[in-house]
Amino acid sequence: MENRKLATILSLDVVGYSAAAERDDSAAAESVRSLRAAIETIVSPFRGRIFSSAGDGFMVEFPVATAGVQAGIALLEACKSPSQPLPAIRIGMHLGEVIVEANGDLLGHGVNIAARLQQRTNAGAMLVSQDVRNSVRGETAQRLQPLGTIKLEKMNQQIAVYGYGSGDILRRPKIDRRPFIIGAGILMVAVVAAIATFKTVSGGSSSARTAVFTLQTSGADTEVQALAGGIANEIIDTMSQIGLEPVSRSETYAATELSRLDRAKELHAVYALDGDIVREGTTVRVSARLDDVGAHQTVWAQTFERDATRMAGLRSEVAAATVRVLRCAAEARHERSQLRRAPIATLLRICEVSIDSGNADRLRLARDLARAAPASSLANARLAVESANASESAPAPLRDELVQEATRAADTALRLNPHNGAAAAVKAFLLVPHQTLLEQEETMLRFLRNSSDTPELNSLYASVLRGVGRNEDSVAYLERAFALEPLSPYRASQLARQFAVVGRRADAEALLTQASARWPEDSNIEWELFRYSFYSGTDAETLRILADTTSFDSETKACWRRILEGRAAASATVRRSAASRARQCLGNDPGQALQILSLLGDTDGAFALEDAIRAQGSTNVLFVPATQALRRDPRFMPLMHRLGVSDYWLQSNHWPDFCADPQLPYQCRSEATRLAASH
Repeated sequence: MENRKLATILSLDVVGYSAAAERDDSAAAESVRSLRAAIETIVSPFRGRIFSSAGDGFMVEFPVATAGVQAGIALLEACKSPSQPLPAIRIGMHLGEVIVEANGDLLGHGVNIAARLQQRTNAGAMLVSQDVRNSVRGETAQRLQPLGTIKLEKMNQQIAVYGYGSGDILRRPKIDRRPFIIGAGILMVAVVAAIATFKTVSGGSSSARTAVFTLQTSGADTEVQALAGGIANEIIDTMSQIGLEPVSRSETYAATELSRLDRAKELHAVYALDGDIVREGTTVRVSARLDDVGAHQTVWAQTFERDATRMAGLRSEVAAATVRVLRCAAEARHERSQLRRAPIATLLRICEVSIDSGNADRLRLARDLARAAPASSLANARLAVESANASESAPAPLRDELVQEATRAADTALRLNPHNGAAAAVKAFLLVPHQTLLEQEETMLRFLRNSSDTPELNSLYASVLRGVGRNEDSVAYLERAFALEPLSPYRASQLARQFAVVGRRADAEALLTQASARWPEDSNIEWELFRYSFYSGTDAETLRILADTTSFDSETKACWRRILEGRAAASATVRRSAASRARQCLGNDPGQALQILSLLGDTDGAFALEDAIRAQGSTNVLFVPATQALRRDPRFMPLMHRLGVSDYWLQSNHWPDFCADPQLPYQCRSEATRLAASH
C-alpha cells in the first residue's frame, strides 16, 4: 500500500543562481548554504521540514496551510533584510495529496503543482493555489491577493492562484510571438472577449455564472439594509471561495434601471439570485429566489423568518442555504441531458438543507427525482445521501432496507460519474463499519483521489485518522472540509475541536469566536464553546457558559456542575465521588465519561469502559489531551491490541502522535510488535 497524506508543499528557488555561479561559483554556493540555514531556522517554529534540495532549490513540507503561508512570508521578508544578506527567492505553494517515500521524501501531483507555481512566480514573491487560500483565514488570508486563473506548464489543469509580494507577482509564460505578428490585434480582442464571457474558476462551473443582486429593502431601516448587503456579500465571498462563479460586486450593484433578468443576461449569467427583506413588527422576513435567466423561470424560492431580536444568525442561515442551492444548480448544468427542467426545482429543494440533516420529506423528494432522472449521477447521489441519513434513526428492519437503497443509489451514481463526491462519501460511510482500520483508510484514500473536493469525504477520513491517534494529520483534512463548506457550523465545530486537541489554542479560540458570532444559536457551536472552556479555560468561565447555554437541559447542567466541583477539589475522596457521579450522569455518552474519569484520576473506571467504547465504534477519545493518563498506563497498549488499533499501526507503519511522549512507560513499536507476536 502506498503511504499517502495531505500536506502543504512550499517550493523555493533562488533567482539568478546560474548567472551568479558563472561569476563566482564559490560565493554563489555559500549564499545557498546561508539560505538553507535561514530556511531551517524560519520554518522550524511552523513545524516545517526540508524534504528535498537540489542545487539552488528547496522543498519544504508543512502540516497545515496557515503555517506554510506564514513561513513563506517570513522567508520572503528575511531575504529582503539588509541585516542578513540572502539571495532573492521565489516561492510556490500548494495543498494536496502526496506520496511519502521510505526515506521521508515526498512525491506526487501535490509536489508537482507547488513546483509549477514556483516557476510562474517573479523574484521576491509567492504564488499559492486556491486550495491553500481556502484553508487560511483572518489576517493571513487577507495578505493574499487574487490573481485569477492560470494554466500550469505541462499540465492540462487550470488553477486559481493568489499572491503575496509587491509589484508584478505573476510571471508570464514565454510565448513565441513570430507566427502571430500579422493578426495580433484581432487575437487580443478575441481573448479579452472570451475571458469576460466565459471566465473559468477552480471547480469548473463556467457554465453556471450567477448574478447575485442585493436583496431589496423598503424604507430607511438601516439595520435591515445592512443585513441585505451582508447576505449578498457573504454569498459572493463564499461562492468565490468554493469555486462557483458570481458576477463581480461592481456589476452586481450596477443593476438599477434595467430589469434584473435583463441585466443578468447582459452579464452572461445563467442564473440570477434576487429577493427582498421586510421587517413587520417584531418579525424579519427574508425571501430569496433563483431564476433561470434563459428560461425566465424561477427554479428555487424560499422564505426565512426570525424574530427581529435574533437577526444575528439570519445572515449566515440565508447565505448557507443559498450557497448549497447554487452549488447544486451549477452541478445540474453539467447534467442537462439527464435532468429535465421539471426535476431541477425538486433537486434544489433537497439541496437547500444541509447534507447532514435528516428529513423524511427530502427522502421522498429524492426518490421522486431519481425515478424522473435515472441516468443522472447527481439525482442518484442525492437519493444515496437521503437514504443513508434516514437509516441512522430507523428501526432495524427498515434500516437494512434503507442501507440497501443507499448502496444501490451510490453505486449507480459512481458508475455514471466516478468523481461524484457525495456518492463516494455515502459508499465510504456504509463500508466503514465492516472494514478493518487499514481497509477504512484505503477506501477513503481511493475515493479522495477521485473526489478530493468533497467536504464529507475529507471529514470522514479525518475521523479515521483521529481514531488511530493521527491527530496532527487529521487537521489538514478538517481544514479542507471547512474550506469547502465554510458556512457550516458543524464543520467549524469539528475543526475548532481538533485545533484544541493538537494544542493550537489560538486557532481554536479565533474560530470559536468567529463561529459564535456567525451562528449564535447553533447547538454544535454552543457545545464546542463549553467543551473548549471545560478542558482549556477557567472554572468560572466554564460555569458562566454552562449557565447561558440553551443546548443542555437542567439535569445535564447539574451533572457538569458536579464534575467541575470534583475536578477543583483537592481531596481524592471528593474526586472519586465526582467520578462515580460522572459515570452515572454521562452513561449514555461513554466517550465523554471516559475523558472525565481520566481527568479525575479514575483510570480503572476509564479502562472499564472498553466494551462501551467498542460498541460506540469510535476510539478518537483515547487520543485527546484529557486521556493522557490512560496512554501513560501500561494497560493502554494491550487495549490498543484488543481494539485492533495497534495492528493498523504495524501494518501501515503510521504511528500515532502520542508515541513521542517521553513519559510513556513503553516504546510503541516494540510493544505493538510484542503483543502481535504473543497472540
